[in-house]
Amino acid sequence: MNFTKLLINKLNSSDKRIDSILSAVIIFIGFAMAGWTRYKQALHDIIAGTLIIKS
Repeated sequence: MNFTKLLINKLNSSDKRIDSILSAVIIFIGFAMAGWTRYKQALHDIIAGTLIIKS
């Protein structure tokens, strides 16, 4: 087995793992924002410029 190829595969797999963890943290923060924003908006609501109105 080629050592360089093995090293690259290990680095790629660890990068993917770190990226997925980072992505999950960012997405969770986006939803958690609804708990502390003035109008209880999550990040996707703020980006889209939407507001939920309960009748």
